[in-house]
Amino acid sequence: AGALKKQLVDALVRATGDEGIRFEHLRHSFATHLLACLLLPREGSYLLPPKGFDPNSVSNDRRDRVIARVSGSERPGRSALHIVSQLCGHGPVTTTLRW
Repeated sequence: AGALKKQLVDALVRATGDEGIRFEHLRHSFATHLLACLLLPREGSYLLPPKGFDPNSVSNDRRDRVIARVSGSERPGRSALHIVSQLCGHGPVTTTLRW
């Protein structure tokens, strides 16, 4: 497992040019993308995405497929954070919120 992790980190460094990148950055990116899929407002919604976040970074089709696959429902609502927390292997939800 250690050799595979090193290969992944080496690939990340080559792809980003960032010598300080770590494997854990992939987990954080995964969690952020998944939360965006589960919680961001749909196109045409009266709700606004968080400031600085491009709502087009996740298409409605992609969002629908992720929601169906992960939660089995249309909109997981408050349970979205619990879903992401479990998939990241965090114990309490506060760990997910910290990152």
